[in-house]
Amino acid sequence: MKNKIRAITALVILAVFSSKCEESERKVVKEYYPSGEIKIEKQVIKDTTSDGYIKAFYQNGRLKMRGENKNGKWDGLFTFYDLSGKITEEANYINNQKNGVVKIYYANGHIESNLSYTDDRKNGKSIFYDTLDREKEIDFYEKGALLRATSFYPDGKVNRDKWTTQIKTKLDSIKVGSLFTAVVNLNNQANFKNLRFKGACIPNNILDKAQPMPSYKPGAHYLDVPFYQNFSFEEKMTSPGEYYFSGTITFNDSAGMYNWSEFTHRFVVYP
Repeated sequence: MKNKIRAITALVILAVFSSKCEESERKVVKEYYPSGEIKIEKQVIKDTTSDGYIKAFYQNGRLKMRGENKNGKWDGLFTFYDLSGKITEEANYINNQKNGVVKIYYANGHIESNLSYTDDRKNGKSIFYDTLDREKEIDFYEKGALLRATSFYPDGKVNRDKWTTQIKTKLDSIKVGSLFTAVVNLNNQANFKNLRFKGACIPNNILDKAQPMPSYKPGAHYLDVPFYQNFSFEEKMTSPGEYYFSGTITFNDSAGMYNWSEFTHRFVVYP
C-alpha cells in the first residue's frame, strides 16, 4: 500500500513539474502600432508558436479581444469588446473554429443572439432577441444551411411572411465524374414575384465565405434562371476537392420590396 501511495505521489510531482517546465518555456511577446501603442500581447513557446493567453488592443489602449491559444491555434473562450470596453461577442473555439454557443451582445449589454456552431458553421438552434429581451427570430441550421426560420412581431405573434430556403440532398461526398444533385425549395413564396435562382458549385479555395452569393461564375455551371416552386440542380464534378453549393434566390416580397434568401451546402469530391 505504501509503495502504491509513493507511486501516486511521484506521478503527481512529475505532472506538476512538467506543468511548471511548460509554463517556464512560455514567454510574452508584444506587437505595437506604428505610433507606439500596444496592439497585441500573447504567450509563445519555441519563440514563435502562440500558446497561452492572447490579448488584442485598440489604439486607445482599451482591450479589443482576449482568449487562449494552443499550439498556434485559437482554442477556448474568446471575448470581444467595443471601443468603450463593452462585450460584443463571446465565442468558444476549438482548433481555430467556432464550436458551441456564440453570444452576440447589444451595446446595452443585453444578448442580441445565441448562435449554435459546429466546426465554424451554424448548426442547430439560433435565437435572436430585440433590445427588450423578447425573441424576434428562431432559426434552425444544419451544417451551415438554414432549414427553418420563424420570426415574431413584438407582441409574440408569428410573422407569416418570413421565408426559408431548404436544400434537399443526401450528397456530402461523391466520386470524381459523378453528378452532384440537389433540390432547392423556398417556403412562403405565394405572394412573391420575379423569383430567380442564382447559384453554382464553388471550389472552397476561392469561395468568399463572407459573401454567400458567389461573384465567381464558372462558365455554364453558374445559373441565373427563373425560379418557380422549386429548382432541381445538377452538375458533373470533374475535379476532386472541397466544394460549396452556394447562391441565392432573389424576389420581390409581398410588400414589393426586393429581397433574397441565401443557401449553402458543403460537399467533398474524392478521386
